Order: sequence, then structure tokens, then C-alpha cells
Amino acid sequence: MGHEIRTEGGFRLYSDNDLQRLKFIRFARQLGFGLEAIRDLLTIRVDPAHHSCQESRAIVQKRLEEVTGMIKELQHIERLL
Repeated sequence: MGHEIRTEGGFRLYSDNDLQRLKFIRFARQLGFGLEAIRDLLTIRVDPAHHSCQESRAIVQKRLEEVTGMIKELQHIERLL
């Protein structure tokens, strides 16, 4: 995450970028994404030049399919309840 900046009290200071990334990770975890999936999605967000558009689309598509699967499972559980 680059150089760590700390306050006099030893607290770590995060840049806006870091905070955005942490929020994204927390949100993705809440959605049930694994760390590997989150890493894939973050590389697109943080380093878009690293992926071709096609690669990015493929990663996002794959992850969206996972989300669709999770939604179906949740709807099934909801019906059972």
C-alpha cells in the first residue's frame, strides 16, 4: 500500500485511495466474494491499463454470474422460510 504515514500517536493514516479500496473490499466481502475474486476486481479498478477491455469484461462477467447464483440461492432460502 505504499509508504505508511503515521500520526505522532502511532495511528496509521490512510489516503482516500486506501479508504476507497478498504470500503470496496468490505462491501465485496459482505456480498460473499472470496479474496481471489476481490483481488481480480480490484486490479481492474486500481490498474485498468493492466487488463485489456476484454479481460476486464470477462472477469466482471464471471463475478456477476457468481452474484446471480448467490441471489438465486437466497431467493430459494427465502421461499423455504
